[in-house]
Amino acid sequence: MACNRAPTPRDIREKGQEVTCELLLLLKKMKSREDLYAALPSLETHFLEWASVMKEAEEVTLPFPPLTPEQLALNDELKIELQRIYKIEGGRQALESSQHKALQELQRRS
Repeated sequence: MACNRAPTPRDIREKGQEVTCELLLLLKKMKSREDLYAALPSLETHFLEWASVMKEAEEVTLPFPPLTPEQLALNDELKIELQRIYKIEGGRQALESSQHKALQELQRRS
């Protein structure tokens, strides 16, 4: 029987990066409202994964190291993609809809 260890800040940061990269790949495929609405279940899943990572981060008592330049660039790239999706007709509403369950989960855990 293997012992489970508590995740470290590095583990959590890596998982967050993984979820962010997967989300970016999904967002970059979206060119239309139809693409966006077809991807809503996948978006919802990614945002729920993000919420899980955020919850894990709250439970870690060790300090997190500063973000690396690569991590900062990834965050900037995500911001740009989200802004692009907001410009698609119905994009803002679709994104907010796909985030709803994740936000509820975060509120419930707080």
